[in-house]
Amino acid sequence: MKKSVSKKQTISLVVLAIVLPAVAYGVVGYFMGLPPFEKDSPYGEHTVNYEKSDAEKKVESALKDDPSNKLVAQQQTDQQQSAASDPATGKQVANVLITYVGVQGVSVVASGYVSNVVEDSGVCVFTFTNNGTTIQKSSAPLTNASSTTCSTVRFPASDLIAGTWSVQLTYTSSTSYGESSAKEFVR
Repeated sequence: MKKSVSKKQTISLVVLAIVLPAVAYGVVGYFMGLPPFEKDSPYGEHTVNYEKSDAEKKVESALKDDPSNKLVAQQQTDQQQSAASDPATGKQVANVLITYVGVQGVSVVASGYVSNVVEDSGVCVFTFTNNGTTIQKSSAPLTNASSTTCSTVRFPASDLIAGTWSVQLTYTSSTSYGESSAKEFVR
């Protein structure tokens, strides 16, 4: 036998489904300290009230006084830096950075990139040193839109004695050369 739902019960369920989430949202918002909604916002009642910083107020006031300042503020002056050349070698000076070096599980992992060179004809060499012991690991370069990534090197941590190691990354090609600053890690 099928039980029928009355029209009153259906309306009650619909109202409950609409009102209950709104009340829950209000209670949660109240206890979490959410900011109040701004009533006079041109974007409607659901815009959060935002307090502008002194710097923002100053810029806004300057733009109201002289709207032509907006064009000055929006002009982009960033330009790609021209690559410097080493007078001794004539090669472009490569800006080489180590992005990570450390022990992951049973492996030593090192990665880095060249921020101002885009070429795939060079070689990346990670040099690990500790108290006169030197180990070198080479990797191939991978080109990006505006930089060159050195392929990550990974080798057994057992290849290194325990202690603090210093790592330096060198990038060399027929047209570019650069060395990173040294980074240390503990094996």
